[in-house]
Amino acid sequence: MRKTFKRGAWSLLCMLVFSGATLATTEDDSAALLTRLSEFHQHQQELNSLTEQQAESAEISELAESIAVDHHLLDEWLQEAGHDERQRGDDAAYSNDEQQQAYEALQSQDGAEFDRQFLDYQMNVHRQALDLLQEIPPESLEDAERANHLKVTYEALRKHLGMLQNHRQEDVGLSESE
Repeated sequence: MRKTFKRGAWSLLCMLVFSGATLATTEDDSAALLTRLSEFHQHQQELNSLTEQQAESAEISELAESIAVDHHLLDEWLQEAGHDERQRGDDAAYSNDEQQQAYEALQSQDGAEFDRQFLDYQMNVHRQALDLLQEIPPESLEDAERANHLKVTYEALRKHLGMLQNHRQEDVGLSESE
């Protein structure tokens, strides 16, 4: 009986220790994720400014503005909740070389070609952000504010992706009918 109790106690202790390590890693990962999301939110502001200057279609400008407003609100929420843990001066952790090259290519375009590349670029970065959000299930977080932000951000990104895809389909439909 005593061996069974010790074995059970040892098993319980191991489970608590290892689950605590997993939980700490999840919380650390969520902090890094929130930093990357804040950078993504701010990047959307840059894209909106670029679109104002280089887009041909008023619809694309309005779409960029709508997306930027949502991201501005999400970023403010992060900062107000004290979850903007970025160290100023750090290299942007959000973008990778491929995204940076695509963004630079987008900056060199204007008019109708800018509009097409903007939609493609936005769909790509929104898909990547959605994939990133799926790495940490909100249910695994102890911090309810973080978990809620991840849920709301995920739904906002899904909405944006749908809007972008609809505009892209309309763009393709117009090109085919011309």
